[in-house]
Amino acid sequence: MNPVLLLIPLLAWQSVQAAPSKPAPNPAGIQWVKIPGGSFMMGSDTGDMEGPAHKVTLKPFEMSKSVVTNKQWKACVAAGKCETPEPACLKRRLIHPGKQRLDRDDQPAVCMSVAAADRFAEWAGGFIPTEAQWEYAARSAGKDRTYPWDDEKIDCERAVIHPKGGAAGCGSGESWPVCSKPKGHTAQGLCDMVGNVQQWTKDLYKNTYAGAPTDGSARLDKGLSYRVIRGSAWGQQDYFHVTWRNVSTHHAADPGLGLRLVR
Repeated sequence: MNPVLLLIPLLAWQSVQAAPSKPAPNPAGIQWVKIPGGSFMMGSDTGDMEGPAHKVTLKPFEMSKSVVTNKQWKACVAAGKCETPEPACLKRRLIHPGKQRLDRDDQPAVCMSVAAADRFAEWAGGFIPTEAQWEYAARSAGKDRTYPWDDEKIDCERAVIHPKGGAAGCGSGESWPVCSKPKGHTAQGLCDMVGNVQQWTKDLYKNTYAGAPTDGSARLDKGLSYRVIRGSAWGQQDYFHVTWRNVSTHHAADPGLGLRLVR
């Protein structure tokens, strides 16, 4: 057999294998951070509504380095896929008295319902994270720690909060530009996992983890009607640990509630 004839299909196969894959669409310009898969103990047996602690195993995923910004949200509005947040929500004060401006490009986008968050996520090429994904990422890929950085006490060096004895937003009276507190980043580089704004998750709320999925998927049991939110906001004085859970209605639009994506 002519060896030249064997070489032609081999070269054709190699050229197909070497063809570069197209990058995933990223119209929002999101900076994605790789989170390695693994197992961890989710929740806590000491906090209210945070138990029982249970083992969860997740596959690798990517998470947006920051919460979605106003600039990214405006790009979605310009593309005809999102709506401008209600002005009344942006003006609703979390802390009174004091100033509050939440519409600067580099501040977290807020005042979106779950439906609005889903529309942005679809346009941006991602999804709302499950509660397990959020906590695993907030623990620097499942580490046993109180805060995203470690167990060292939270303060305004690490997160945008309302410290007791201090002023809301670490003195700003409002949210800060995303990623303003690098000392508070996770080991993988995620910022504002606590502080600045709370964040939507995909899970429906139940006041116990009994019967919750152990594979990192969302809890979507029939009969549950509220949505889990995680993290903490710039106007809060408590509840900054990574196992803390909060709850909201699906249609809630709040000046202290934003969005982070996974893919």
